[in-house]
Amino acid sequence: MSKSTTITINTSELDDFLKAHEKHPLRDSAACLSLDDFLKVQRNESFSELLFRFIREKKRRDVEVYRGAGLTAQHFSKIRSDSSYRPTKSTVLALALSLGLDLDETKNLLRAAGLSFTHASMTDIIVEYFIINGPHDLFALNEELFRRGLEPL
Repeated sequence: MSKSTTITINTSELDDFLKAHEKHPLRDSAACLSLDDFLKVQRNESFSELLFRFIREKKRRDVEVYRGAGLTAQHFSKIRSDSSYRPTKSTVLALALSLGLDLDETKNLLRAAGLSFTHASMTDIIVEYFIINGPHDLFALNEELFRRGLEPL
Protein backbone atom coordinates (compact mmCIF):
# COMPACT_ATOMS: atom_id res chain seq x y z
CA MET A 1 0.00 0.00 0.00
CA SER A 2 1.21 3.44 -0.85
CA LYS A 3 0.90 6.36 1.46
CA SER A 4 -0.78 9.43 0.07
CA THR A 5 0.74 12.76 0.84
CA THR A 6 -1.37 15.82 1.39
CA ILE A 7 0.09 19.13 0.42
CA THR A 8 -1.39 22.25 1.87
CA ILE A 9 -0.96 25.34 -0.25
CA ASN A 10 -1.53 28.79 1.10
CA THR A 11 -3.29 30.36 -1.88
CA SER A 12 -2.61 33.86 -0.64
CA GLU A 13 1.13 33.23 -0.58
CA LEU A 14 0.95 31.53 -3.98
CA ASP A 15 -0.92 34.51 -5.44
CA ASP A 16 1.68 36.88 -4.00
CA PHE A 17 4.50 34.78 -5.43
CA LEU A 18 2.91 34.63 -8.89
CA LYS A 19 2.29 38.37 -8.93
CA ALA A 20 5.86 39.08 -7.89
CA HIS A 21 7.27 36.84 -10.62
CA GLU A 22 4.90 37.41 -13.52
CA LYS A 23 6.17 39.12 -16.62
CA HIS A 24 5.13 42.73 -16.87
CA PRO A 25 6.17 44.29 -20.21
CA LEU A 26 5.98 47.89 -19.02
CA ARG A 27 7.91 47.24 -15.81
CA ASP A 28 10.42 45.00 -17.59
CA SER A 29 11.11 47.54 -20.35
CA ALA A 30 11.40 50.37 -17.82
CA ALA A 31 14.00 48.38 -15.90
CA CYS A 32 16.32 48.00 -18.88
CA LEU A 33 15.94 51.33 -20.70
CA SER A 34 17.01 54.87 -19.98
CA LEU A 35 14.16 57.26 -19.25
CA ASP A 36 14.55 58.93 -22.67
CA ASP A 37 14.41 55.57 -24.48
CA PHE A 38 11.49 54.45 -22.31
CA LEU A 39 9.54 57.61 -23.21
CA LYS A 40 10.19 57.06 -26.92
CA VAL A 41 8.91 53.49 -26.73
CA GLN A 42 5.86 54.18 -24.56
CA ARG A 43 4.59 57.49 -25.91
CA ASN A 44 1.51 57.35 -28.13
CA GLU A 45 0.39 59.88 -30.69
CA SER A 46 -1.28 62.96 -29.25
CA PHE A 47 -4.91 63.65 -30.04
CA SER A 48 -3.96 66.20 -32.71
CA GLU A 49 -1.36 63.90 -34.30
CA LEU A 50 -3.82 61.01 -34.50
CA LEU A 51 -6.66 63.19 -35.78
CA PHE A 52 -4.58 64.63 -38.61
CA ARG A 53 -3.23 61.18 -39.47
CA PHE A 54 -6.82 59.93 -39.78
CA ILE A 55 -7.67 62.94 -41.98
CA ARG A 56 -4.75 62.10 -44.29
CA GLU A 57 -5.52 58.38 -44.37
CA LYS A 58 -9.20 59.01 -45.15
CA LYS A 59 -8.13 61.53 -47.82
CA ARG A 60 -10.42 64.18 -46.40
CA ARG A 61 -10.05 67.94 -46.47
CA ASP A 62 -9.88 69.82 -43.17
CA VAL A 63 -12.88 71.97 -44.04
CA GLU A 64 -15.05 68.90 -44.72
CA VAL A 65 -14.08 67.42 -41.39
CA TYR A 66 -14.60 70.43 -39.16
CA ARG A 67 -17.85 71.45 -40.85
CA GLY A 68 -19.13 67.88 -40.62
CA ALA A 69 -18.29 67.93 -36.92
CA GLY A 70 -20.02 71.27 -36.38
CA LEU A 71 -16.78 73.03 -35.44
CA THR A 72 -15.68 76.51 -36.43
CA ALA A 73 -12.54 77.16 -38.45
CA GLN A 74 -11.08 78.89 -35.37
CA HIS A 75 -11.71 75.88 -33.15
CA PHE A 76 -10.17 73.54 -35.73
CA SER A 77 -7.18 75.86 -36.08
CA LYS A 78 -6.66 75.65 -32.30
CA ILE A 79 -6.66 71.84 -32.54
CA ARG A 80 -4.04 72.03 -35.31
CA SER A 81 -1.77 74.58 -33.64
CA ASP A 82 -1.96 73.64 -29.94
CA SER A 83 -0.20 70.29 -29.41
CA SER A 84 -1.48 70.14 -25.81
CA TYR A 85 -5.11 70.78 -26.82
CA ARG A 86 -7.54 68.63 -24.81
CA PRO A 87 -10.90 68.28 -26.56
CA THR A 88 -14.21 67.52 -24.93
CA LYS A 89 -15.70 64.10 -25.48
CA SER A 90 -18.40 65.66 -27.67
CA THR A 91 -15.75 67.23 -29.91
CA VAL A 92 -13.89 63.93 -30.31
CA LEU A 93 -17.09 62.04 -31.11
CA ALA A 94 -18.27 64.69 -33.59
CA LEU A 95 -14.90 64.52 -35.38
CA ALA A 96 -15.03 60.71 -35.42
CA LEU A 97 -18.48 60.79 -36.99
CA SER A 98 -17.42 63.40 -39.52
CA LEU A 99 -14.44 61.27 -40.53
CA GLY A 100 -16.50 58.09 -40.70
CA LEU A 101 -14.21 56.34 -38.23
CA ASP A 102 -15.03 52.78 -37.22
CA LEU A 103 -15.46 51.82 -33.56
CA ASP A 104 -11.81 50.87 -32.96
CA GLU A 105 -10.54 54.07 -34.61
CA THR A 106 -12.99 56.10 -32.52
CA LYS A 107 -11.84 54.40 -29.32
CA ASN A 108 -8.22 55.16 -30.26
CA LEU A 109 -9.07 58.81 -30.90
CA LEU A 110 -10.88 59.02 -27.56
CA ARG A 111 -7.92 57.36 -25.81
CA ALA A 112 -5.50 59.84 -27.39
CA ALA A 113 -7.60 62.59 -25.81
CA GLY A 114 -7.56 60.85 -22.42
CA LEU A 115 -11.21 59.80 -22.78
CA SER A 116 -13.20 56.61 -23.30
CA PHE A 117 -16.66 55.25 -23.92
CA THR A 118 -18.65 54.09 -20.91
CA HIS A 119 -21.76 51.95 -20.98
CA ALA A 120 -22.96 53.82 -17.92
CA SER A 121 -23.83 56.60 -20.38
CA MET A 122 -26.86 56.23 -22.64
CA THR A 123 -25.31 58.86 -24.93
CA ASP A 124 -22.15 56.79 -25.35
CA ILE A 125 -24.16 53.67 -26.17
CA ILE A 126 -26.19 55.53 -28.80
CA VAL A 127 -23.04 57.05 -30.31
CA GLU A 128 -21.45 53.60 -30.50
CA TYR A 129 -24.58 52.31 -32.24
CA PHE A 130 -24.38 55.09 -34.84
CA ILE A 131 -20.68 54.45 -35.40
CA ILE A 132 -21.27 50.73 -35.90
CA ASN A 133 -24.47 50.94 -37.95
CA GLY A 134 -24.50 54.44 -39.39
CA PRO A 135 -25.37 56.91 -40.44
CA HIS A 136 -22.16 58.79 -39.66
CA ASP A 137 -24.18 61.96 -39.47
CA LEU A 138 -23.93 64.35 -36.55
CA PHE A 139 -27.33 65.90 -37.27
CA ALA A 140 -29.07 62.49 -37.28
CA LEU A 141 -27.28 61.47 -34.09
CA ASN A 142 -28.19 64.71 -32.34
CA GLU A 143 -31.83 64.31 -33.39
CA GLU A 144 -31.88 60.83 -31.83
CA LEU A 145 -30.23 62.07 -28.64
CA PHE A 146 -32.72 64.95 -28.41
CA ARG A 147 -35.64 62.57 -29.08
CA ARG A 148 -34.52 60.51 -26.09
CA GLY A 149 -34.17 63.56 -23.82
CA LEU A 150 -30.37 63.55 -23.92
CA GLU A 151 -27.96 66.41 -24.60
CA PRO A 152 -26.81 66.60 -28.22
CA LEU A 153 -23.12 66.51 -29.02
